[in-house]
Amino acid sequence: MSEHVIENTKRLDHIDAAKAIAILMIMLGHITELANPVDMWIVGLTKVAALELAPRNIRVNCICPNTMDTPMAYAEGCETELNCMKIQTPLARMCDPKEAAALYHFLASDDCRYITGEDIYIDGGKKAGPAEQLLDSILKSLEV
Repeated sequence: MSEHVIENTKRLDHIDAAKAIAILMIMLGHITELANPVDMWIVGLTKVAALELAPRNIRVNCICPNTMDTPMAYAEGCETELNCMKIQTPLARMCDPKEAAALYHFLASDDCRYITGEDIYIDGGKKAGPAEQLLDSILKSLEV
């Protein structure tokens, strides 16, 4: 698979590295959470592609967002997931699409020329550990 990515990037020689990384991020896609083997595979592919493309000064990173505050998050049947997200996420809110866009913009800029091969989480602190409101909810449920 990484050979396929390298072949596709050969067509990118006429554009600058910032645009190339933006295109590669789109090619690799983004993931919502590392909840299954496919997601882990994408992070692994990111690391392999970063190593193979580094000599060409092409950076490859993987952005892992939590629930995004878009109309799709409010679709019918998603109420339980939204309530759980507010309890499980330390910042107790969804990610604003503008916050995610700011990270994509930063990674495509020259301000981070030394960042490659990273899986970067926009998850409101969820990966850092349990939210205080989650612990409070568990403790309340144990009270008799």
